[in-house]
Formats: sequence, structure tokens, C-alpha cells
Amino acid sequence: MFHFKQFDVDDDSSTMKVGTDAVLLGCLVQTDSPCSILDIGTGCGVIALIMAQRFPMAHVVGIDIDQPSVLQARNNFKQSIWADKLDAQCCCLRDFSRNLVGQFDLIVSNPPYFENSLKGPVESRNNARHTDTLSFDELLFSVKSLLAEKGEFWCILPYDSANKMISIARSYSLWTSCTISISMKESVPPKRMVFSLKHQVSESIKQSCLVIRNSENEYSNAYRILTKDMYVSLK
Repeated sequence: MFHFKQFDVDDDSSTMKVGTDAVLLGCLVQTDSPCSILDIGTGCGVIALIMAQRFPMAHVVGIDIDQPSVLQARNNFKQSIWADKLDAQCCCLRDFSRNLVGQFDLIVSNPPYFENSLKGPVESRNNARHTDTLSFDELLFSVKSLLAEKGEFWCILPYDSANKMISIARSYSLWTSCTISISMKESVPPKRMVFSLKHQVSESIKQSCLVIRNSENEYSNAYRILTKDMYVSLK
């Protein structure tokens, strides 16, 4: 059980656990009062719960192809104070997107990114981490359909994978509006990127960086400020 300031999360049955990437994405999303939010690959539901906390007027839907993960997300949602605003569904993205064109003001995802790499013994974990079941092209195709005219898609990926998705997104007329490069320590190259895509071409792309730990290996002030409404404490 993971205890956040306003909610708790069980992840023992989920293919996607509570982790720094999920918290970073949830906290770094920058948008104006969305009414409808979709979390693609919701796992235990932690990103959806962060969205519910940050945007309490929105209805949040989390989808995943792994039934145990969905059942756990539903239970986590039920135990939260936003239970009536949260929904978890077990389905693949392509099936989900068929009848919901332009429905979501905000879409978030911590998607699979391993390509042609060694897999582990657990199939469900492989599905959550490898692009076999959800390629970048399939993800972007569905995002293009599901995203409202002025909606935003926010995603977190390893730095090189993020640049690859941003490049592919242009072929779907999805355009970068913001990039946030994330380094684990000062003077270390970025390992992750959080970025947003829109239907419209932005006049300028907002670019920034975040360092998680300082030279003393303590959490940076920027990371503490970013996550202060989520974590009970940071050590």
C-alpha cells in the first residue's frame, strides 16, 4: 500500500506499479480545467488518481488490457474521495476509441516503450512494457481520434523514445507544445521527457528541465515543490 496525501494505492496485482515516472507525469501536466480525462494504460490507477486530485471537476477514465490491473484500479478508485469521478475499463485502445471521437480534453499515458528487447517470464508485465501490444503508431492514431479539438496529450518516455514519438506524431498532425527534460541528478544527461501534443501547431514550444536530486543526492527544491501536494514526505 502506497500512501499519498489524499489517497492510497495498492499495486500488488497490477502490471504497472506506483513509480516516479507516474508521479512525474501526473504532476507535470499543465492544462486548463479539463472536463474529461483519459489515462491510457492505467495499471493500478495512480496517474488517474493524481488527475482526479488535481482536476476534481473532471471525469477520469482509465483503460488497460490487463484485467487484474483494472480490478485493482477500480478498487483504488472506489476507496478514494473521487470515486464518482473515476472509471476503469478493461479494453484495448483501438476498440475503446472507435465510438469516442473527440471526447477527451486531456489524455495522459505512461506507455510501453521497449522495442525488440529481451522479455521477462511474465506475459502481462511484458505487455505493459513492450510495444508489441501498443506501438507508438497505434497509440498516436487513437490519440488523434480521441482528443478534442483543443485537447492535449501528455506522455512520459525515456528521452530517446520521446524524441522518436514526437517525430512520428508529425505524420498524424499532432504537434509538440511543451517538453520537459528530466535528469536524475545535476550534470547528468536527461533520462526521461514529459511532453505534450496538440492538434494545432504551437507558435513556440515551451521547453524546460527538471533535476530530481541535487549534488548532495537530496531531492531538489524543484522536485519537492512539484510533488508537495502528493507525497506525505520526501526523504
